[in-house]
Amino acid sequence: MNSRSGLYMIIGALVVVVIGLGIYVYQEESEPSGVEITIGEDGVSVEGNQISTLLEPTISAAETLQ
Repeated sequence: MNSRSGLYMIIGALVVVVIGLGIYVYQEESEPSGVEITIGEDGVSVEGNQISTLLEPTISAAETLQ
């Protein structure tokens, strides 16, 4: 391997790293701020900036009908 091809490989690797970091930063900045609450079959999901918790339902729909 001559010195030019090694230099091109280093430059290519740096370009890939810069593009990857750019995509990562863009995704982090585009996340909604605040708290997101989702109610599904698995329970209630509460997601915040630093919090991700899954709460199990305490009363099922069948129990409320009895």
